[in-house]
Amino acid sequence: FAGEDVPIQVSAEVLNRSVIIRVRDQGPGIPLEYSERVFESYYQLENGLPIQASGSGLGLAICRGFVKAHGGAIWLEPVASGTCRAFSVPIKPDKLSAT
Repeated sequence: FAGEDVPIQVSAEVLNRSVIIRVRDQGPGIPLEYSERVFESYYQLENGLPIQASGSGLGLAICRGFVKAHGGAIWLEPVASGTCRAFSVPIKPDKLSAT
């Protein structure tokens, strides 16, 4: 939804026995008051945002289902511009050993 020419940054970190993945874009952004609703099935933002994309409103709902199925959480993080979606999934203790 950010657009074809908008850069996307992906980062990962290990924190408290979980991996946290962040996906950030410089698109029009999602107002924080919608930060929970965008994860609902079939919910799409319109409200005058300059988004010219088609979709069914299932993408983030499906992501939430996958993340929850793996024992994690998904959320939006506040950023000055664009949108940052983040999710965490737990790491099994035997996978935490140093390499």
